[in-house]
Amino acid sequence: MADVTNYTIENASGASVRTDLNNVFNAIQSCNSKATDLIASQCVAGMPFLNTSTNTLKIRNSTNNGFTDIGNIDTTNLGLLPRTGGSSAPMTGQFLAHNSVSSEGAPDISFAVDTDTGLFRSAANTLAISCAGNKRFTFNTTSFESRSDISIEKTGSDAFLQINSDASYNAFLDFSTDTTTVGSDFGLRLIRGAGATGDSILLHRSSDSNNGSLLIQNQNPTQGNIAFSTGGNASTSPETAPIERWKIEHSGSFTSNGNLATNALTNAGASFNIQTTAFEGLSLVKNNDGWGTVLFINRLNPYATGNLVEFQSNNSNVGSISTNGSSTSFNTSSDYRLKENIVNLVDGITRLKTLKPYRFNFISDANTTIDGFLAHEVTAVPEAITGTKDEVELEDNDMRGVKKGDPIYQSIDQSKLVPLLVAALQEAVAKIETLEAKVAVLEGS
Repeated sequence: MADVTNYTIENASGASVRTDLNNVFNAIQSCNSKATDLIASQCVAGMPFLNTSTNTLKIRNSTNNGFTDIGNIDTTNLGLLPRTGGSSAPMTGQFLAHNSVSSEGAPDISFAVDTDTGLFRSAANTLAISCAGNKRFTFNTTSFESRSDISIEKTGSDAFLQINSDASYNAFLDFSTDTTTVGSDFGLRLIRGAGATGDSILLHRSSDSNNGSLLIQNQNPTQGNIAFSTGGNASTSPETAPIERWKIEHSGSFTSNGNLATNALTNAGASFNIQTTAFEGLSLVKNNDGWGTVLFINRLNPYATGNLVEFQSNNSNVGSISTNGSSTSFNTSSDYRLKENIVNLVDGITRLKTLKPYRFNFISDANTTIDGFLAHEVTAVPEAITGTKDEVELEDNDMRGVKKGDPIYQSIDQSKLVPLLVAALQEAVAKIETLEAKVAVLEGS
């Protein structure tokens, strides 16, 4: 093109005017094309210009002090995300921003009405997302970092967060409040061991000597339980669900086999009954052979001698079940230091004569006849009897499996009859010895 210095048509002869006009029209027609950028005196704001050495189409900026590149005229779509498949097809290829590292307050790719929100290159090989002028997310070749809460929301189907590693490596999910030692001094870690047979582990740890506790909580005032299940089969279709083995109820009770504390006394299983903060009892209900024993207690050498069970009342020992390694003793407290108002037991024979021993069978076992007493008739030693004659339940109790009007049976501790038997026998022996002495005197005379 003609290198015009300006676009003014000077007064001159007809040939000169025509030459000026042709030069101006040629410049306009070719977008003022030239191998080098035009100088300021040749430009006005908003005028187009084509640099023929780079084939770059440019436009003069509003202050007329420089050009802004538009694109390469020999590249599809001027080199801006070329289209494939026609003008209506999506643009494909790379969108290239400048190579410099920009700031979170002015990201490279932003919005006209929100210029401090967008994407930018925060460092080499690092992509960052900025919101309201602050860097929120960072992606690089080894990690993803978030400075904001993350919410994954999906509607219409299940939502998944999946972490995959190849078969030779573990998969980790770490929760840590110490960003200086990420991956080593974690607070809580979920681990899936390598391979199809790898273990799954929940681990809480810290190198700090004041390390806190691992807390598993369910916050629900009436229904929140924590269940532990095993078994099941993930290879069946549909999958076989694991079976509940143990459960911590919202009340604090610890039950097995899917039971609740309300049926733990009637259904097979074990239960630690806890109501709010108070321990109410332990139940063991057996329904098959298995070990053959409901409660198995064993002391191994070198500690085979001593208590198997100790009974306390208000933190004081009141009895025990102990072993000497070859036999078992059922002990109740009897130390003289625990007693007062001690007097001799008298009228042993008189009281003994009130006892009425019988032979009978229990209704539940008609084929077995045994010796014993009727509890309400043992008035000579009332402390041997527990309960009241003909007592019944006053109300339903689902936890104990009883209904209003059900009988509350009396029971007897026959060992408490021994002192009376000894006293009666001693009185009888004294009488026998007296009679023997009298007989000896008569025989001597």
